[in-house]
Amino acid sequence: RSPSAITDGGGTWFAAGDLMLLLIGCDGSTRSFSNFATGWTVLKGALTDGTASFNAWYRIADGAESQNGQIWNTGTGITCSGSEQGPWRISVYKNFYGAGGVIVSTGATGSDAAPDPDSLTLTWGSGVDTRVIAAMASDGSVTVSTYPSGYTLNQYADHSGGGAGAGLGQAGANVTTSPENPGAFGLSGTDGWAAATIGIRGVADAYQPRYGFTNFQNPGVF
Repeated sequence: RSPSAITDGGGTWFAAGDLMLLLIGCDGSTRSFSNFATGWTVLKGALTDGTASFNAWYRIADGAESQNGQIWNTGTGITCSGSEQGPWRISVYKNFYGAGGVIVSTGATGSDAAPDPDSLTLTWGSGVDTRVIAAMASDGSVTVSTYPSGYTLNQYADHSGGGAGAGLGQAGANVTTSPENPGAFGLSGTDGWAAATIGIRGVADAYQPRYGFTNFQNPGVF
């Protein structure tokens, strides 16, 4: 199953230098990404337990995106196994450090009611303003019921397709220490999952908030 298109909103809500982060939860372990718009880079691909996969892509905005809002060409570019489905969400983070300022953990997988993103060591070390995002994808009809303790920022839970679909959860926290281990999500029931921890380095500028923050969320399902 494929979406008709995944869009970034057309460029009216981000500026040059902002970090655009796309997270995708996909049911099943077989999926294919192609026809991605210029400038997007895979951060985490095909992290799967065999029943669901977690995928992350990012782009550093140029402020005048030339894709007319589309990340994939209509009707092509992403497929999941057979008729299986999945949710996606794009976030924009302001006050982003720039190249080298977004990293991801190795990732973890399991099959229970507590998806647990693994520890992330910040390559820029401690003492640097960082937004850490705990993120997970789950199989089937289970949904996110609780978020990792202390991760109170930008809590989102998306789902598509019931028993033939997948879930996507994320939550953030501002940290200055490394390594960072978010702790577990809670699901409404037991099922397969894949989870990872993302670090976004913020700028150090006294004239604006130093942590990266989200000013737009654009979700969808397929």
